[in-house]
Amino acid sequence: ANKIMTPSSPSSPPPPSPPPNQHDDENDECHQDEEQRQHGPQQQPQRQHEGSSAPPREPYAYIFGFGSIMNTSTHATWQRPSTSSSSNPNNGHNHKEPFSLPGAVAVLKKSFGCTRSWNFRSSTGFTALGVTLCPKRAAASESTDDIEPRDNPNHHGSDADNSNSDDEECGSDINGVLFQIPLSALPDFDRREAGYRRVPVPLRHLRFLPEMRGRPQTRFFLRPSDPVYLYVPLPSHALPPDEHHPLLQSYVDAVLQGCLEWGDLPMAERFLRTTGGGRPYFLNDT
Repeated sequence: ANKIMTPSSPSSPPPPSPPPNQHDDENDECHQDEEQRQHGPQQQPQRQHEGSSAPPREPYAYIFGFGSIMNTSTHATWQRPSTSSSSNPNNGHNHKEPFSLPGAVAVLKKSFGCTRSWNFRSSTGFTALGVTLCPKRAAASESTDDIEPRDNPNHHGSDADNSNSDDEECGSDINGVLFQIPLSALPDFDRREAGYRRVPVPLRHLRFLPEMRGRPQTRFFLRPSDPVYLYVPLPSHALPPDEHHPLLQSYVDAVLQGCLEWGDLPMAERFLRTTGGGRPYFLNDT
C-alpha cells in the first residue's frame, strides 16, 4: 500500500487515482437490480467473462395451463429445494415474493382440435377442468408418432392442407397461460397431474396475447424443437360431474382469479365462453 502524503508536502506525489472503471460493475449491478424491480426477471443470456465460455442453455419445457394452474398463488406448493438453484426458471427473483412460474397469455387454437369442459373426476370427490380431444387429434396423440405429418415443422405444405380438417370442425379456441419449467421438472408435473396424460402441442397451434393487461408476461423465444405440452384427462377420469362429484365454488374461484390476474375481465369472460359442462351439480364450499 502506498503512503499518501498530505497536501502540505510540496514534494509529495499526488494521491494514487482509483483504477479506471472501478465502479462500473457496481453501477451495472445497481442498474440491473432497478430493472428487475421495474420489469421482473428477464430471460437473457448470462454475461460472459473474457477467457471463459457461457454455460449451456438450460433445457426447458412449456406447459399450456387452462385451469387452476393459471392462478400463480398455487405455484408455491410445487417449489422444491432445487428450485432455488440455477435450474430454477425464476432464478434471480426476489425470494421474499411468492414463487411463480414464468408465463405468457396464449390461446390454444381451434386448429389443434380440442375443447375445454368440466370433465375431470378427481379422486377427492369433485369435478375439475379438463379438455376433450377431437377424434383425429386423440388418435394422433395415442400413436407412436405424436405429431401428425401436417404438424411436423419440416412439413412445407400450404395452410390449405389443414383448413378444413375434422379437428377444426369440432374444436374451439381455449385461452390460458403458457408456463416455462425446467425440462428436468416434467416428472414432478406428471405426478402432480395424476389422472391426466401429457400430449405434445405443435407450436403453430398457439397464439400469444401480449396485449392482455394484467400480470407482467415473460417474452419467450420458442424454437420449433422446444417441447410444449397439454395435460388431458385419462379415459378413466374423463367423466362429467354428478351429485357425488360436483363443481366446487373454491375451485371455480381459483381459476377465475387466475384469469383476472393475467388478463382482467376480458380473460375471465373468454374463459366462461369457451368452457362447457358443469351444471346442475355445483357445491358452494366457501
